[in-house]
Amino acid sequence: MTIFYSGSGNGRHEHGVGFIVKESLVKLVKKFEAVDDRLCYIIIEGKTSNIAIINCYAPTETAINDDKDFFYDNLERVYDMIPRSYIRILVGDQNAQVGREHAFRHTIGKENHYLVISSFRTKLANSWKQKRLKGRTRLEIENTKDREKVKSYRGILNNELMKTSQNTEQNLEETWNIVKDSINKSAEVFKKENTFNGKNSWFNERCKEAIERRAEARLKMIQDPSPDNIEEFVKNKKAASKILRQEKRQAEKGLIQKIEEHRLNPRLFFKKCRSIKEGFKA
Repeated sequence: MTIFYSGSGNGRHEHGVGFIVKESLVKLVKKFEAVDDRLCYIIIEGKTSNIAIINCYAPTETAINDDKDFFYDNLERVYDMIPRSYIRILVGDQNAQVGREHAFRHTIGKENHYLVISSFRTKLANSWKQKRLKGRTRLEIENTKDREKVKSYRGILNNELMKTSQNTEQNLEETWNIVKDSINKSAEVFKKENTFNGKNSWFNERCKEAIERRAEARLKMIQDPSPDNIEEFVKNKKAASKILRQEKRQAEKGLIQKIEEHRLNPRLFFKKCRSIKEGFKA
């Protein structure tokens, strides 16, 4: 085994991240860089593409904002620095602070900290499958038990079928398409509620203004790449990233707080968890 380590040299044994690589795989390591005591990355040679694994030890949500911003600025810089042709993987301790483990408290402390042993496999996305699922309406089965919604569904369906029943010159295929479209339109009353409210529901006017300032500075830099314009663009780019990160983090905290309101109802609790997870994957 070969250890690639990034940590502090103050002798206090705080923080620190690294990789333990099998001897048979050391020859595939093209580069290792220790950024600081919370961040490092390693680049491994792959068959079709190189793999960059970023290992991080994030500060907790209770840490001061300057420490969090410094860490995420470094993480963003390292992530953007790695070529896009590489497969980029982020691992490490995200410090979610979920749950307690009394059995190992004398070793790992109050929060959960586990040694993560990962086996990586490259999987290519099926674009045809994504296109096939995109735009598909999802229905909430629980809504079919609501008498008012069932009544509304029947009324809408009856009205839709009455509109088209007057045309008697339709063939079998046209009649079936009309019935199918009527059922789909009526079933909108059972449509599943989107808890996440869109992929970037946290994107507000503050984010929009920051992006606009960054775009203006970028255009100015392209037209006149002077040191002052380059510095102004870098400044606006960092400010925009910071604002986007803060707004997204605040939105995520709000969603988690809503989930906690249902912690006494396990069925509803896990249902809300799944809906938010699906939202972030969208």
